[in-house]
Amino acid sequence: MLFGPVLGWAGNKLGSVRAVNLFCCALYICGNVLYSILSVFLEDARYPMLLVARFMVGVSSANIAPLRSYLAGATYESERTFHMSIAAGAQSLGFVAGPIIQVI
Repeated sequence: MLFGPVLGWAGNKLGSVRAVNLFCCALYICGNVLYSILSVFLEDARYPMLLVARFMVGVSSANIAPLRSYLAGATYESERTFHMSIAAGAQSLGFVAGPIIQVI
């Protein structure tokens, strides 16, 4: 909620949503890798590193706002609903399938 407008502004300023999304993907990967290796850090540093990792993942998850903005601008009004529903369906599928894949 906080970084959606910031990423939208960055996408407009750069003139491309692609760079913002690539940055968000890299930040998301780095945040999850940092989260997965928390046991490597000293006991006193684990909690701050946990907060940093979750912050990185949270910021990178705000890329849905520029993506939907791009979808709205790149589609005709007649096909916009269909493409928005495909994007929302993919996001919902990730929410459901992610934990299932994690268990396996």
